Amino acid sequence: MEFENYSSDKSILVSVFCLSTSLLLLLFQNHLFVIKIKTALHQLSAPMAQRLSGVMISQEFDESSTISNEHLRKGGDSHFSTIYIRSMNEQLKNENANFLQLLHIKEDLWSGSIASRVISRPPQRWFQEIIIDKGIQDGIFLDSPVIGIGQEKAAVVGHVIEVTPQTSKVMLLQDSLSSIPARLEGHPSDDGVVEGTNANELLFKFLSRDSKVKIGDLVVTSGLGGLFPPGIALGWVTDIGPDPRQLFLQATLSPAYMPGKLRAVWILIHPTHS
Repeated sequence: MEFENYSSDKSILVSVFCLSTSLLLLLFQNHLFVIKIKTALHQLSAPMAQRLSGVMISQEFDESSTISNEHLRKGGDSHFSTIYIRSMNEQLKNENANFLQLLHIKEDLWSGSIASRVISRPPQRWFQEIIIDKGIQDGIFLDSPVIGIGQEKAAVVGHVIEVTPQTSKVMLLQDSLSSIPARLEGHPSDDGVVEGTNANELLFKFLSRDSKVKIGDLVVTSGLGGLFPPGIALGWVTDIGPDPRQLFLQATLSPAYMPGKLRAVWILIHPTHS
C-alpha cells in the first residue's frame, strides 16, 4: 500500500514538474537562455532525426522498388514504368532549372548572396513562414532579405526572422505582419506599402487617388528602409479600389514569386555583413 502511494505521489510530482517547465518555456520562449536551450536540443536531436528520416526514406524507396519490381516481374504494364521515370526526370529537371535561374539572378544583381533549400513549410502557417537549411554558421543574419523566382526575374519571398546555427525561419511577404516600401515599376512617384493578408494575395496601400496604377502593373520594392534593394518584384496588380477610409487608393496584388517553385531561395547579405 505504501509503495502504491509512493508511486502515485511520484507520478504527480513528475507531472507537475513537466507542466511547470512547459509553462516557463512558453512564457520565456524569446529569452536568450531559452533560445540557447532550444538550439542545443535541436543540435543533439538532429543526428537521430536524420537517421530516422533516412530509415523512413529508405523504407519508402524499398517499398516502391518492391512494388515496381513485382509489377514488372508479373509482366506488368510498361506504361507504369514510363510514367514513373518521366515523373522523376521532370522533378530533377525542375530542381536544376530552379537553381540555374537563381544562379543567373545572383550573377546579374548581387554578389553577396547565399543559396538555400526550403526544408519545411508548416501547413498551419502556409502563408506566413518557411524554414531554410542555412543559418548562423553559413553567414545568415536576422532581417536578411530572401529572394525567389518570379517570371524570369527576381521576386521577394520574405525576410529572415529567426536564426539557429544550421537553419533559419523566414517570414513570407504574405504574412499580415509583413510591410515593405514599394512603388509601381516605371512610376517612381506612385509609391506606397505592400502588406500581407495571411492569404495568397497582397495589398498595395496608401496610393494617391490620382495614381496611374492599372490592372496588370508590376509592383516592385522602392528601396526605402534599407531592408530590400530597389526594383525587386513584389506582385502583379489584380484589382484596384479605394481604401476603407476613402482617403487613398489600394491595389490587390498576386505575389510575383512562384509558390510552386518555392524549393530554393537566395538570402541577400548586406555589405556591412559581408
